[in-house]
Amino acid sequence: MNRFAGLNEKEMSLVKKAGYIIEENREYSEEDYERCANVISDYIMNHSKNDIPKIQQQYSSTLRKII
Repeated sequence: MNRFAGLNEKEMSLVKKAGYIIEENREYSEEDYERCANVISDYIMNHSKNDIPKIQQQYSSTLRKII
């Protein structure tokens, strides 16, 4: 099952903004989902400590869906 298929357009945009490109019609492995989660985590942590909670909130539902 492609977990990325369960993302709405806003969530897909957030993943792309974090730096992970989702390809249509591709089978993803568990490692791919973990890599995406790591890219998102790195993106969040690269912000100032005051911005991290806000950005983490934006990505929380997306991360729950892919990991």
